[in-house]
Amino acid sequence: MLFYTVGQSRIFLTMLYAGLAVGLYASLDSAARRLFRPGPVFSLLMDLLFGLISACITCIALVAAADGELRLYSLMGVLSGALIYMGTIGPLLKSAGSLLLRPLNALLGWMKQRSFLKKLLR
Repeated sequence: MLFYTVGQSRIFLTMLYAGLAVGLYASLDSAARRLFRPGPVFSLLMDLLFGLISACITCIALVAAADGELRLYSLMGVLSGALIYMGTIGPLLKSAGSLLLRPLNALLGWMKQRSFLKKLLR
């Protein structure tokens, strides 16, 4: 057990994927905040839910990968995965999503201008 390195790469990669999942959830949470524009109470609840779900994702991956053994390389894997997502995949998905939602926003704006929909959406 002194030089235990056999399963470290598998554990690190599993935790890296967990970090990517946490990053994806952070991106979805950010999109929900932009969409709903919550007040302070709902924002606090969303923060608590984000922390709880992120901890659950990390703990489940840690138990699945390393039988619950908390090591520095497993925490580095989660952090690396989240940073990789936030630095590469996250901005790409955010810009692609805004490009896809631009025509939808224009359509909704056009529909809101119609008198029937004004009455309907009051």
